[in-house]
Formats: sequence, C-alpha cells, structure tokens
Amino acid sequence: MNSLDPFLFSIFIGNSWSEWMQSICERGRVMPDHQRLIEQKVRTILLHDWDPIGVSELDGALDEYDLYARSLSDMLLAGASEDELYRYLAWAEFEHMGLPRQGTRTPVVAQKLFRLTET
Repeated sequence: MNSLDPFLFSIFIGNSWSEWMQSICERGRVMPDHQRLIEQKVRTILLHDWDPIGVSELDGALDEYDLYARSLSDMLLAGASEDELYRYLAWAEFEHMGLPRQGTRTPVVAQKLFRLTET
C-alpha cells in the first residue's frame, strides 16, 4: 500500500500514530488489483463529480486529480469514515487549491466515495 501524506494522519482525529499503524497492520495487505480498481473509481469520481477547477472536459485532464485519488483510495482501504473523506476533500479544495467555500460538491462526493467501500 502507498504511504500516506502526513496531513492525512492529522485528519484522523482521535487516533494516535501508533493506533493508526496498528489498524493498518491488523487489516493486512490489500491485493494490488483491488487497490488499483478502487483508485480508478476514485479518479473517475473526482474528475466527473467533484472537479472543483472545472477541467474534466479539457484534453489531458485525466490525471488532474491523481494525487488526491491516490490519497483518498489509501484512506478508503484503511477504513476512513465519510467525515474523514469530506475533511480531506475540503482541505484539498479550500486550503490546498485556495478555492472559495461556495457551491461545493464536496459533501456529495465524500458520500459517493464512502459508498465505494460498501460494494
């Protein structure tokens, strides 16, 4: 599994680093094919449902949100909650990209991402 950005650890409020690592170890390793499938689904959702900078129709935009897709798929595979996914997306949109906090699709996208773990 890919290592997570230190920021991701900070959004898992209530879990210490050792608790986080222990929970990952207890889950065991995820098969690479499953991880790749989840990441592809996350990538598609981010590009077509989230797309906060409006690039989904541009040529060459397929990899625009890959950094976020990788992090979010790692979070999903590690058992992140819908709220944790929302907080990461909100950080990416408002803090990292510096976009205004209006008209965001972030709550709906977080819910859709979380539902990927139910299938």
